[in-house]
Amino acid sequence: MVQLSISSVQREDEGIYQCLASNDEGDWAQASAQLAIGAFPPHLKETFSRQVVHPGSSVSLKCLVSGTPLPHFTWTLDGFPLSPVSERYFLGQQQQTGHDDLVVAHLNITHVRVEDGGNYKCVAENPVGRVEHSANLHIYGAPYVRRMSTVVGVGGKRLELPCPVAGYPIEAITWGKDGRRLPLNGRQRLQFNGSLTIDPLDKSSDAGLYSCEARGQNGLSARQSLQLNILALRKY
Repeated sequence: MVQLSISSVQREDEGIYQCLASNDEGDWAQASAQLAIGAFPPHLKETFSRQVVHPGSSVSLKCLVSGTPLPHFTWTLDGFPLSPVSERYFLGQQQQTGHDDLVVAHLNITHVRVEDGGNYKCVAENPVGRVEHSANLHIYGAPYVRRMSTVVGVGGKRLELPCPVAGYPIEAITWGKDGRRLPLNGRQRLQFNGSLTIDPLDKSSDAGLYSCEARGQNGLSARQSLQLNILALRKY
């Protein structure tokens, strides 16, 4: 028996397949089958890239995604959800004309401010999958650090604390705990993107008040703090 196998089925594989068979005596036979794909996870077709702009500019970020059923989009800035209703932000999505499985999502910002800078992420989801893309938007200006909420970690696990910084250019990002400059030990590491990782967390010594400071040009800086609480790791 001869068979056709398709690994990692894609939407474009849908259609009618024919099988033709013949022998040396000139006899031949054929059969056909239709492959229909009812549901397909989201797949990125077009995305946005890193941008550096001046305050007052207008910015448009776009994600083009395929998927069946059509995916639904959400947007975040440095991990914080963006509201679809805002004076300067416009979030929308629409199906591409002539394509049943393509949808485009836009995030438009008019008259950007320094505090609009950061890591923007579009997330597309449908019942069978999820895909996401992110890139940084840098806006020239003094350093700005967004407010950070209380974080809860689990003892013995790895934790990453991002520093939600805006402003450009940023010359340095530093972390402190209870007034002391980090890192204090080998478990604490400062990442290239300004995040602080702690691996593994120690409940007795790592809980406390952490601060993130961003420094720019001309000695300008900004700082915000967060409380880190740590739960004991359950053992079964």
